[in-house]
Amino acid sequence: MRQSRAGRPLVPMILPAILLVPLLSSGDPGSVSAAGATRPAGQHHVVHGWPELPPGEILGEATGVGIDSNGNVLVFHRAGRVWMEPFPTEPIARPTVWVFDGRTGRFLRSWGAGVFMMPHGLTVDHDDNVWLTDVGLRQVFKFSVDGRLLLKLGEAGTHGQMLATSTVPPTSRS
Repeated sequence: MRQSRAGRPLVPMILPAILLVPLLSSGDPGSVSAAGATRPAGQHHVVHGWPELPPGEILGEATGVGIDSNGNVLVFHRAGRVWMEPFPTEPIARPTVWVFDGRTGRFLRSWGAGVFMMPHGLTVDHDDNVWLTDVGLRQVFKFSVDGRLLLKLGEAGTHGQMLATSTVPPTSRS
């Protein structure tokens, strides 16, 4: 591993990881780059200019990245908000979910304005539902891929209760 002049290992920044998303394959032995070139599995490179951000926009702290069944890349970000405690009490006014074409990086759409306080995580399920978590609201949300709210779990600002797991006693043998 390369080291800095101070002798410490160089640690890659998190933001370039977002740039690698369009290069990831779905378990195939090789992957196809945005330029269409095939390379062996496990080899990645930065695609400069990916993603194409909307004019005048800056990608905020990205807290979750997912890919839908069409290869579109969804990025859940804080839209200019930074982590602070106590958490802010007003929702982020700007869209917090941006959707990009996975091959070209072209911006497709955004949604989530006025919904989230402190975005935290994103998962896209096998039906293309987008599951988002917000640590400020202490809630889990299920959206359609186009941003329509389908389900909200938890009460805003209220800690949930942990469910105790039960153990089943072993069966006795006669």
